[in-house]
Amino acid sequence: MDAFTEAPVAEGTCVYVADPTPVALGIGDLDILGASLVGAEGAWMVENIVTSAALGLVVLLADCPDETGEVTPTFYPSGTGISADTYSVLADGEMADDLTALQLPFAALGAFDASMAALEAGSFTETGGLIYILEDSEGGKVSGAEVYCGDGSDPTLCPVFYNTGLGEGPLGISFADETGAAATSTGADGLAVLPGAPVTTYSINHPEKTFLSGTRGSLPGLAFFVLTSESTD
Repeated sequence: MDAFTEAPVAEGTCVYVADPTPVALGIGDLDILGASLVGAEGAWMVENIVTSAALGLVVLLADCPDETGEVTPTFYPSGTGISADTYSVLADGEMADDLTALQLPFAALGAFDASMAALEAGSFTETGGLIYILEDSEGGKVSGAEVYCGDGSDPTLCPVFYNTGLGEGPLGISFADETGAAATSTGADGLAVLPGAPVTTYSINHPEKTFLSGTRGSLPGLAFFVLTSESTD
């Protein structure tokens, strides 16, 4: 579905399941394990996936090429992570259901770029990046959280932008607070955007909630959604 309006992705959109391990290890590109098309009302299924990937998998959404191999973009290529815990417990032939793959629409992408430009901070379109959506144990969005990479000592390594909801337009996306300065923690929608995020360990700080860290990274031209829930262990 559209990550911001929750509208179903268009029928006929290409959907792939990929192993990101070669990218994480710096030895290659995403390893495509299977492909299919999005069906009615955004439903999708990719069959015959065989993997031992311990870092998880990625569901990719992209416009399909036409008969000449040309692609007419209707949205920004998007990926959503699948935890290894989701499929490691499945027996051969079992299906993991209720998996949500998110799409970054051009309307949101334009708002990202406009707000970053206002802060003199580059362009998400050019670099791609990670898009964190933080939720509590009951599925509510988490405000007041900070996302950082590595040990957090070098904020220039992976700058983070948090949506305040103060932007113009129906989506209201803005990375600036009431003073015009860059926001420093997640707002009401739990959204954190990291353009050009390198492959490394990412962690989340919150005064009351705990989130597990994990190895992540982005690829040029891809929006990689990381749906992260509060740890209750």
